Amino acid sequence: MMWWCSRYVNNLSCRHRQTGSIHGSGNHGAGCTALSNAVAITTESSNQLFISPNPNNGAFKVRFFSNYQNYGALRHLVIFSALGQKVYDKTFPITAPYSAMDVDIRNLGKGTYFVMVTDATGEFVLATGKVITQ
Repeated sequence: MMWWCSRYVNNLSCRHRQTGSIHGSGNHGAGCTALSNAVAITTESSNQLFISPNPNNGAFKVRFFSNYQNYGALRHLVIFSALGQKVYDKTFPITAPYSAMDVDIRNLGKGTYFVMVTDATGEFVLATGKVITQ
C-alpha cells in the first residue's frame, strides 16, 4: 500500500549565514516528509552596520558587508562610550560577505555606545552605529 501526502507550508523562515542554495524540509506526521524547491541565498552590498541583538546585555554581533575581494582583509571595530571615550578596540578578519564580529562589553555596564567600523588601518570609516546595553 502506498500513501500520498500533500501539505502546504505557508511561511518558512530561516537563518542562513552563507550564500548558495538551500532546501527546506519537514515532517508533518504519518510518515510524510516534504522537501522544498531550492532557494538561492545571495548577498547585496549595503553600507549599513548590523548590530544584533540590540538592545542587549553587552554581548552582541556586528556585521558589515564586504565583497569577496576583501576576504582575508581586516576590519577594525571601535566602540566609544556616550562620553566619547574609546572603550573597545579590536581587529577582525573578513571571511564572508557579512562576517560576524563578536563583541563582549558586559564589563562596561549599561548604557548607550557608539560603534565604528573602519578599514584595517583605522584611516577610513566604513560605517557607524549605536548599541544599547541593558
